[in-house]
Amino acid sequence: QSIIEGLVWEQATPTTITHPQQLHEELARIRRQGWSYDNGEDYADVRCVAAPVFNANNELTAAISVVGTRLQINEEYRDYLAGKAIACARDISRLLGWKSPFDLQAS
Repeated sequence: QSIIEGLVWEQATPTTITHPQQLHEELARIRRQGWSYDNGEDYADVRCVAAPVFNANNELTAAISVVGTRLQINEEYRDYLAGKAIACARDISRLLGWKSPFDLQAS
């Protein structure tokens, strides 16, 4: 919360998040779906799909990100890339010792 309160909210494009409440809503959506999407928030024609990488302590360690132009990453391809990014991030997370809730239930 202290990080969010310290941010400067400048609108770079029409889709830039410009209010703390918008950011909280976006972070909640990211947690629910397991990946994030930058729909031209910093640069109007740039799109980015990202998924989190966790370590053995279930701490966010890194992210896998795929970047392209708005012409390259349409809605359908965005969803495809999200699936690939999630799979890659999970593989790396497991190599770092992370266990998914499903892995823990099977133990």
